[in-house]
Amino acid sequence: MMRSMVSKLVDSEAGEHALGIFAEMEIEILQATFDLADAAGVDRPDNIPPKEGRKQALQAVVSAVVSGDFAEFWAEEMGAELFESTPSPKHVAAGADSDVWESQIETWAAGVREQHDGIEATDRELAGIVCNDLYGAELAEYENRVVAVEQSDLMEQLVAGNMRTAKQLITDATAEIQEEDNGE
Repeated sequence: MMRSMVSKLVDSEAGEHALGIFAEMEIEILQATFDLADAAGVDRPDNIPPKEGRKQALQAVVSAVVSGDFAEFWAEEMGAELFESTPSPKHVAAGADSDVWESQIETWAAGVREQHDGIEATDRELAGIVCNDLYGAELAEYENRVVAVEQSDLMEQLVAGNMRTAKQLITDATAEIQEEDNGE
């Protein structure tokens, strides 16, 4: 019931308006910090996302969280950009020590052993072969970027990433200006 109410709010005209305001302010802050970075001679990202696109992205994140489909959303929207194929949603934030992940490693290793009778390697080494074939990534990288992360960290990155970028640009520009003022 609560999920349904929140979902209706997110998809409502008022919800869209609120997300639009947030997206507009975020983009304006980014533009101002990009201008500051340029004036201070500090490196910055190349592009600012379009306001409407950012609003839609925020709405999609909030909807995915509210509906309980965040892992699927992240795998399809973000994970697919990081790897050669879309990560399994059941891997997203599962935890490197979770039964889900340990079972996956065992399953992958067993599959390699079935195909290559007598192969001598650890489960992780064999799982690494499958992971590389499936995702184009080493097992440790896939674990670090998909499995071992916290869902809350992934959500924060999606929602607050642009603001963190702006904060870092302000910090870098301030340091550059202070160095110039001190004659360094």
